[in-house]
Amino acid sequence: MKKLTFLFIISLILLPCVFAQDDDPFDEEVRTSFGIPDRKFEIGFSASVDVSNDFLSIGDILQSTLVLDIDRLADGFRMNLGANVRPFYFNINAGTWGFGLSTAVDAYGILNLSGEMLSFNVVSGEKSDVSGAVFASASINTFFHIERFKLKVSPSIFYAAAYATPGNITYTLANNSNGTSTIVLGYDMYVYTPFSMEKFKDGNFCLTGTPGFDVSVGLEYPLSRAIGITDVLPFLDMDVGLDFINIPIIASTLTDYMLVSGGVEKYDFNIFDEIEDLMKEFGNLDPDTEYGNASQALDRPFKMLAWLNWRPLLGSRLLTINPVVGFSVNHLYSDVFAFEGGINACLNLANLLRVSAGVNYLDRLWVNSIDIALNLRAIELNLGASLRSPDFLASWAAAGLGINLGLKIGW
Repeated sequence: MKKLTFLFIISLILLPCVFAQDDDPFDEEVRTSFGIPDRKFEIGFSASVDVSNDFLSIGDILQSTLVLDIDRLADGFRMNLGANVRPFYFNINAGTWGFGLSTAVDAYGILNLSGEMLSFNVVSGEKSDVSGAVFASASINTFFHIERFKLKVSPSIFYAAAYATPGNITYTLANNSNGTSTIVLGYDMYVYTPFSMEKFKDGNFCLTGTPGFDVSVGLEYPLSRAIGITDVLPFLDMDVGLDFINIPIIASTLTDYMLVSGGVEKYDFNIFDEIEDLMKEFGNLDPDTEYGNASQALDRPFKMLAWLNWRPLLGSRLLTINPVVGFSVNHLYSDVFAFEGGINACLNLANLLRVSAGVNYLDRLWVNSIDIALNLRAIELNLGASLRSPDFLASWAAAGLGINLGLKIGW
């Protein structure tokens, strides 16, 4: 812990001072004031929450009579919950360098049920996921320039406040030679916490978890201006960038867990005649709870994203097109790797009103978003909403919703 704190303080002192320059390394036209000037200093907060699935839409739920197409469950059922709160942050932007501090809490909840299980198909050892995590973090956010490159560095101390392991529901259905069936459904969920849940029930509270350390690094380059494309084709004005988010350095560790387990085993039954009794048994599962100690190392989800900022209106900041492509590594899923990508557009009206819209595949969800920022120089209000779902078509049918808001104050 002392080493992490020392490293964090050194970063706090040194990073914003490194490579600071008196002259702007970018062309002056890019830094030219555009309507309301950018703030040099600001403080603020932001929050977001979202829920999504790939089975029920808002229209289905709002009907007077709920009609379910059970056949669609053959493809499985996926549900995601998410929340992010940044209760405080501040930034200083000196033009060629910037510095800031922020705190955040991120929560994830994931339910991924197998279609084989929901359809009662004959299969052996089919897995489903139920997992989640809560991370609290404190970060330094800084940028500076090296020649034409803009380098962003953000070291963070984070703490895993809770973690539920994935891949913990197992389903087997077999047909017997006498015409009956055998079903085995079992689950075991390890819920790790930074203190003992068993002792906490008795009024004892002692933190046993340890914090981790990661760093995010980003690189931006004014490609078209650097190689002279804009001199000939000004509508191809663009910057390129590459971001590495949450590069793991030291994992946060939890040692106390609560194991919740249970299941159903039924032999020599007729699935067609006894399905109602079987469903009652599923609904009356009496879980067993066990407490113990085991070391669990945890990293925050990692992402690598390559992006392009294209200003097609002769380099004007009025319109920016932003395609993104990359991948993520998230240990909350049994399959940790996933593709990330999408395209966004931002309409900037004199830096007074900014309207952004995008269609992206992020964190294994299709997210169709719109965000509005009203900037009055001393104060800025940000509001946004999104339709989302693990399924592309379901995302447009409002199978999930997200909202976000933020407030910035400065000058």
